[in-house]
Amino acid sequence: MFGMVQRAAVYFGESAKRMAYMDAALTATSTGDRPAHLRLKKHCQTRLIEQADALRVFQELYGAVLEALGTMATDCDSNTSSAALQLTTLTTGFPFLIALTTAATLLEYTKPLSVILQRSGLDMCTAMGEVRAVQHVLADIRQNVDERFAAAYRSAAELGSKSGTEPTIPRLCGRQTQRTNIPAADPETYYRLGIYIPFLDHLMEGLSDRFGAAQQEMAVACKLVPSVMTTSPRMTADEQLQIVAKYPDMPSPHSFVSEYDRWVYK
Repeated sequence: MFGMVQRAAVYFGESAKRMAYMDAALTATSTGDRPAHLRLKKHCQTRLIEQADALRVFQELYGAVLEALGTMATDCDSNTSSAALQLTTLTTGFPFLIALTTAATLLEYTKPLSVILQRSGLDMCTAMGEVRAVQHVLADIRQNVDERFAAAYRSAAELGSKSGTEPTIPRLCGRQTQRTNIPAADPETYYRLGIYIPFLDHLMEGLSDRFGAAQQEMAVACKLVPSVMTTSPRMTADEQLQIVAKYPDMPSPHSFVSEYDRWVYK
């Protein structure tokens, strides 16, 4: 799905003539004020902020994209029209629309975290607090996944109405190795189990891998830095014991608690 969004952005961005078709489509599909974005955004695979922005812009301009592709498929030369038809086919399937709204919705939770973690002068203790907040929110979404997915499903259905795409389940079989083959009674259940939950679990697992026990231990140790000590909550008794156990070679581990209390008072 990310590749298709990137392909569409490149397709329109590399030609002034295609951008003219896009401008005309924006005018034709606009029902009031022109949208905030007039161009599709390219993104880097390793930059979560760019990915989230690119998906939101594509979702916002989806109607204009289809309008422009449809016009180019009939009015342009064979190479341009062939590429437009291919993009239309790729971006109108309901699995693509579900993947688009799912990723766009869930990446909005990690985008602010990415911005915060790029701030200069950010201490490890504050950073881990922000990470834990996002982890708790994603865990809550996982607990209430039926209700949360319903919003993404409705958004995909609204996009599908612009292209005449109905929510359908791909043909299921006894054994499948090339795509999701989850038995489901309706499309909403199928895509919740096959796309939304796996992507959500992937995000949660990625955060746990990048910010695991080692980073948590460093965040606790950062509370000993005077500038952090004055702005963060006091260490708990468990955290103090954790520091002593982690660094047994400190000069006087038996007096660590008393020294910490003295430094906090000062």
